[in-house]
Amino acid sequence: MLPTWLLPPTIALAAWTAAAGSVDRNVLTEALPGALIVPLALADYVLWRRRGKPWHDWVVILLLMPAIACAVWIGVGGLLMGTDRTTDGRLLVEVGPGLALTGLLTTMISYHGRHHPDEQRARTRPAAPRGASPRG
Repeated sequence: MLPTWLLPPTIALAAWTAAAGSVDRNVLTEALPGALIVPLALADYVLWRRRGKPWHDWVVILLLMPAIACAVWIGVGGLLMGTDRTTDGRLLVEVGPGLALTGLLTTMISYHGRHHPDEQRARTRPAAPRGASPRG
């Protein structure tokens, strides 16, 4: 149920970053990546729910990879592209949201990627009884 709790702050923060980037006219470093995170995170959550909240679903996992790349770009894009901003502004609109979104999304992806506790037991061959010959 962790993704259910992480989705609202992820969407809110991504939308806020996209809006702030639009106001500041920083389309490539804030507005576009923030706007891309919203549908990717929503689609990921909807797919995860429709598939019955599976354990270790590659499609659900891969759907969040571009969103994580966008979150990292929000954090470093302004620095790399030389966006003119004060230190406080950079922390408030770029680095802070970028780090927070990266953390939220990677936590979601780690939850989607977990393995069922019985999975390893099902793959492991039962041990031979004590004293039994290995050749049977």
